[in-house]
Amino acid sequence: KDAAGYAMANFSGDNWRGNAGVRIVHTAQESDAYNIDPNTGAPIPVNASANFWDVLPSINFRYNLSHDLVARFAASRTMSRADYSALSPAVSLNNLDLTGTGGNADLKPVRSNNFDAALEWYFATASLLSLDVFYMDMPTYVTYGYNVRPFLNTSTNRVADFTVTSPFNISAKNYGFEAAWQQTLWGPFGTLVNYTYNNGWSADNQPLVGSSKNTFNAELYFEKYGVNARVAYTYRSSFLVGLANVTQQYEAGIGTLAASLYYSVNEHFMLTFDGLNLNDPRLKYYTNPQQPQAFYVNGRQFFFGIR
Repeated sequence: KDAAGYAMANFSGDNWRGNAGVRIVHTAQESDAYNIDPNTGAPIPVNASANFWDVLPSINFRYNLSHDLVARFAASRTMSRADYSALSPAVSLNNLDLTGTGGNADLKPVRSNNFDAALEWYFATASLLSLDVFYMDMPTYVTYGYNVRPFLNTSTNRVADFTVTSPFNISAKNYGFEAAWQQTLWGPFGTLVNYTYNNGWSADNQPLVGSSKNTFNAELYFEKYGVNARVAYTYRSSFLVGLANVTQQYEAGIGTLAASLYYSVNEHFMLTFDGLNLNDPRLKYYTNPQQPQAFYVNGRQFFFGIR
């Protein structure tokens, strides 16, 4: 159960404006499950509860350096609760290789102190050149590790040591920058390009789950005569997926091609078409680049609609 309240104030001057506020959140959680008693083999109830408060201030500030040059700054503290599965006190065991996975009922939410600064140059109509730098300090980032715990092996009816993978809190930092360019090229044609460099590591010198060091997007668009057409290519470099049993698992870098076409028949109706994964990319998972674990091809997807 969670409850929250917030307050915000807006302020402005001749060439600047901004807002500041605070959000207060209370969380009450209770986790119930059953585990197997290693001595008797009987199911035993497990209960864990936690109550905590979070105070989350934030501030956003914009200053017009000139009629086409804007500077921005933002600072905030945020929180994100763990998944229900990560909070479960139960474990799931594999008798064949004596491994298992489980949750952590004492897991704290991911709390992060965030800082952003940006410079935006609107050098022409519908055109933008921007640079943004960011820094995140996360004292309670969630990562995954393993420990050895005794459980009943129900295949042999004997107690054995299982290597159990479970989430736990650790400090982490993440920083980087993003550069973006948008411009009309010729008449109704235009382009949008952005690149993000992201460097995130936890206190045990491990990369952050789901964090690609390099991300790139390129898009061409056409907007006129009631038509909105776009073709976009997105690429992200390899990233850590998590633990497969006790081994780190990565997904290789991948690029995807997508397209969309929207046509306004009149002021009431619009026809839509979207195409995803048009280049039919192959997803590769591995523990190291020389040892692939799995390949997935999800295929192309096409969506037609009317609004």
